[in-house]
Amino acid sequence: MAKELKPVDDVAMQNDKERIGAQIAAIRKQMGMTQQDLSERCGMIRTTIAKIEAGRFNASIDLLSKVLRPLGGRVEIILSGSH
Repeated sequence: MAKELKPVDDVAMQNDKERIGAQIAAIRKQMGMTQQDLSERCGMIRTTIAKIEAGRFNASIDLLSKVLRPLGGRVEIILSGSH
């Protein structure tokens, strides 16, 4: 018998996106990098980085890993809330 899935809590998901984005921005700033610097190092456009940091982008784990690589971070640290 299949387990019934519960609806996704959009508010919690939004808060997670904002929290993760804020952590990425904080790490980037601590390293003295601009959004443009980070975008060039991970091969993305700056507006994508801006949207991720603002919590307005549904980033996959693979995409987060790509963004975090130049920052020396690991996805599991960002997802756990400690950096």
